[in-house]
Amino acid sequence: MYPSNSLEGNPKGQGLVEYALILVLVALVVIAALMILGPVIGNVFSQINSSLSVIGAGGGGSGGGGGAIATPTTAASACDPAFLQACVATGGTCIVNASGVDVCIHP
Repeated sequence: MYPSNSLEGNPKGQGLVEYALILVLVALVVIAALMILGPVIGNVFSQINSSLSVIGAGGGGSGGGGGAIATPTTAASACDPAFLQACVATGGTCIVNASGVDVCIHP
């Protein structure tokens, strides 16, 4: 009979060490990805935050409001002529929102 070698150990312990090494490797990859993509993700959230701030700038009341989203037009050429005529005929004001869509606002 040969003497027991202490390096042979328990195979269950070896599996546990392998799982721990895989976990450490995955953690390092995640940390590296976050360090690289962190500023990009931060910029996306900053843009979303500033967009929401602009949307909420003039809001309030039950109808909301557009504040900085829609600006009243001073020139008739800014709105579609047919839309402008129909809007004015109903007592409204033609505005163009941030997406370039004509909107008729009634007081």
